[in-house]
Amino acid sequence: MFKMYIPKEGMRVFEVGCGTGTNLKLYQQAGCEVYGIDLSPSMVKAASKKLGEQADIKLGDASQMPYSDGYFDLVIAMLTLHEMPNSIRPLVKLINPQYPSKQDHL
Repeated sequence: MFKMYIPKEGMRVFEVGCGTGTNLKLYQQAGCEVYGIDLSPSMVKAASKKLGEQADIKLGDASQMPYSDGYFDLVIAMLTLHEMPNSIRPLVKLINPQYPSKQDHL
């Protein structure tokens, strides 16, 4: 995923089902602001530890997002959307329309 979207410094990247934060760490190291959500308290704890205070990692369900429409430049979800088909539309609204990710892959 990281190779598909070369990050630009300052991009806001959100991962649904962020797990331990491994994917987000790559974006963080590239200078992106990183955000994530996961259903598992242990995964949220691990991701928060790995990414530090600069990251915004939340425990929760992607169907109820605490962010405004268009807030993110890139939303990634690896191996998670099949678990929550009703959450796809709300996620699309979170993507900033100026970035190609929304148009290219939905």
